[in-house]
Amino acid sequence: MLNIRQMCHSISKYYIPILIVAVLGTIIGGYFASKLKLQTDLTALLPDNFESVKALNKIKEEVGGLGQLRLVIETKDFNAAKKLAENLTPQLLESKLIKYVDYKNDVQFYRKNALLFLEPEELDTLYSQIKNRVDQEKQKLNPLFVDDLFGNDDTDTSEESDSTLEKTLSQYQQKIPQKYYANADSTVLVMKIFASEPNSNLTFIKKMIAEVQDIVAAANYQEYAPDIKIYYGGNFKNKIDEFETIKDDILGTAFYGLGGVFLLIVIYFRRLIGALLISVTLLFSLAWTFGVTYGV
Repeated sequence: MLNIRQMCHSISKYYIPILIVAVLGTIIGGYFASKLKLQTDLTALLPDNFESVKALNKIKEEVGGLGQLRLVIETKDFNAAKKLAENLTPQLLESKLIKYVDYKNDVQFYRKNALLFLEPEELDTLYSQIKNRVDQEKQKLNPLFVDDLFGNDDTDTSEESDSTLEKTLSQYQQKIPQKYYANADSTVLVMKIFASEPNSNLTFIKKMIAEVQDIVAAANYQEYAPDIKIYYGGNFKNKIDEFETIKDDILGTAFYGLGGVFLLIVIYFRRLIGALLISVTLLFSLAWTFGVTYGV
């Protein structure tokens, strides 16, 4: 059975070595605890031999990073926004952190392959309307065809068919995206900036965002339009914001937790020294715990 009196005697006798070991352990544990990082990459939680992880790594090797930073240009002068985007693109591509920049659609590609984007039901409707139109034109070219032979007027039917086909084609034309990544009233232009590395590296993300901000600031974008404004978004920016929010929550919780414990002890025991000693002991134990966590 543990002899409390003997243990207290040993502690009082060797308190200096015990304090030295405790302080050294706290310093070492605090050093390793400061290296702990929040893991925001879900793939890092899976084994490397998973097929999904292998496929994702292969995609990263071929196309670079999967994340993107969005640079939003807001102004009533859309031509100024386009000019700024055109001037920024080559400057951004000079950075080794950026793989490519995109701010407009390949409209010709969508027009050329428009039928591939339609649903099967839409294709059937379009095919039926075009076939009816072709049949009507063939019938008009038939030398044996006599218009209104039996008193039936086919003009209205033909015009109705033409109107239906034109209406359908007009609806499909609306599905083709506009040339630039812009809103309906052309007051916002979005540039997609793709990184050369995945978005799991927070240090890389911060470095990339800082470099993009420096390039944009050096371009003197205020000279393009008096009302021009620049915003940043995308999953790169969101990841940094989430990380900062989580870090602030953790630090805030730790601060209020320690402060609350300290205040309760002071109120209960009415002794400041005792509260300080207990708080310091708690800090030591946290440093040891997180230091061991880093090693594990």
